[in-house]
Amino acid sequence: MTFGLLDLKLNGMAKLYERFLKILQNWPLHLDYPLPLRSLAQHIREEGKVAFSARGDLVGKSQNCERHLKSLERISRGHWFKKYPSNRLTGSLGLTAEQCRFGLSEEYQQALNSSRIYSSFRTVIGSVRKK
Repeated sequence: MTFGLLDLKLNGMAKLYERFLKILQNWPLHLDYPLPLRSLAQHIREEGKVAFSARGDLVGKSQNCERHLKSLERISRGHWFKKYPSNRLTGSLGLTAEQCRFGLSEEYQQALNSSRIYSSFRTVIGSVRKK
């Protein structure tokens, strides 16, 4: 009897994983984005692998999994994009797409990490977190 229940749970999770894979098919991978992995599609793929693995958060929690999948489906179908349209020339910070790509580039990240202002900022934030 318990074996049947376990089999049913595993079958249910398998169906949810298949649904996850279908969502990913609609999500474009942007291989031209700068590394390390700053593509949302790549991030979702990696997080999905972990979540559905044996040690993942979603294993055996079909309601949580269902909620996450519905959310991903809404995003992939453009639900929020349609509900809150933008002019697509700038992002939420008022930066152009090119400026955002530069800010995420490895070159800029390295320059930022080596700057004195950023190191001072990290020191201040680190001391605040310890308190």
